[in-house]
Amino acid sequence: MQIANQMHLAEPTVKSYIASVMSKWNVRTRVQVVLHALGRNDTFITRSHVSDTRSRVDARVN
Repeated sequence: MQIANQMHLAEPTVKSYIASVMSKWNVRTRVQVVLHALGRNDTFITRSHVSDTRSRVDARVN
């Protein structure tokens, strides 16, 4: 999985994070996750922030 490789995480970890986000945001697809995230005022998706994303994902999901 590309996300796991870029963030130096195990694939099951990424799948777990994605499933958690999908559950908390009540969405069914990854496309809906992205659209929901882009609709949030505090969300930004850039390559320069990939290395810092892990902690932000944990903070937003919880």
